[in-house]
Amino acid sequence: MEDMSQIVVHKKDGRLEPFMREKVVNGMVKAGATQEQANNIADQIERWILETAQKRVVETLDIRAKLLELLRPINPQAATSFESYVKPTSMPGQTTTPVPNQPQGQLTPPENITNIPPSQTGPQAAPQTPPIMPTPPLPPQPMQ
Repeated sequence: MEDMSQIVVHKKDGRLEPFMREKVVNGMVKAGATQEQANNIADQIERWILETAQKRVVETLDIRAKLLELLRPINPQAATSFESYVKPTSMPGQTTTPVPNQPQGQLTPPENITNIPPSQTGPQAAPQTPPIMPTPPLPPQPMQ
């Protein structure tokens, strides 16, 4: 199979991130597909992406639609479970990591994002925020 390392996924929020096969496989397995089913479908999705991606960029929603198209005939229950999953929205204090120097909503060909530090290309942990400490009460002021 051709090199998938140059394929970039355009997320719904406008971010770009490298295609990660393991996300596709893990999502199907969590939905109830067998490891074998998930790997077979991931192979088909990779071939499909290489044939259809424009400038090596593929939309998240297109991957999801193709996955469901391939999964439904072989494991309808897993397809229904996968389809009904709604990704939680960011919690207050969580941030996403946009591609550096990337205006929102504009796609960059993959050759322009190959120098992204590894800390910005994989799953991101939410930043740790210090606990909120209560403000101590002010001492009583003498009356004037």
